[in-house]
Amino acid sequence: MKKHFTHLGAATALLALVSVSQSVHAQAKAAPASGPFGEAAYLATTFKNGSDPSLRPGGLRLSGGMDVINGLAVEGMLGFGVKDSTSGTKQAELSTLAGVYVRPHAELAPGLEVYARAGFANMAWSTKSGSAAAVKSNGNSAGYGVGLSYKVADKINAGIDYMSYYNKDSVKLTGFALSVGMKF
Repeated sequence: MKKHFTHLGAATALLALVSVSQSVHAQAKAAPASGPFGEAAYLATTFKNGSDPSLRPGGLRLSGGMDVINGLAVEGMLGFGVKDSTSGTKQAELSTLAGVYVRPHAELAPGLEVYARAGFANMAWSTKSGSAAAVKSNGNSAGYGVGLSYKVADKINAGIDYMSYYNKDSVKLTGFALSVGMKF
């Protein structure tokens, strides 16, 4: 399993490098930087805490940002748990997720954009085992991900991404997100 995540991390780094080089190349064409953007997404996550079974809490993610140069945006993100997950006697709930990311991006074809994210997040969660009281925890971790976005209307896009939001002290939160976004 660790080998899979190592490959995913290497692929993410490669995609980020390609995206940055594409954005530098795109700047040479004198294209203006895009304006602010916002996005809402449903998160289908996998939560892993040590040797406990993987749990799949759901969440809602709101994010927004703006290009600082053409092809490179800075993005803020807020996430909230909307669905707890239970497996046997174990239960997990995502409380909040707040992060700041850089987002290199490039257009692969008209209306189709690829992007990467790299940054840091603070996550708060709770776990429960059997009838014991819930244990609340929080922490900071580096995060990264990759995604695709497709323009469905003039300023509206739909997207999918995969993120590693949190990975520290044997606690991991990863997952896919389906999003709808708007450029202002």
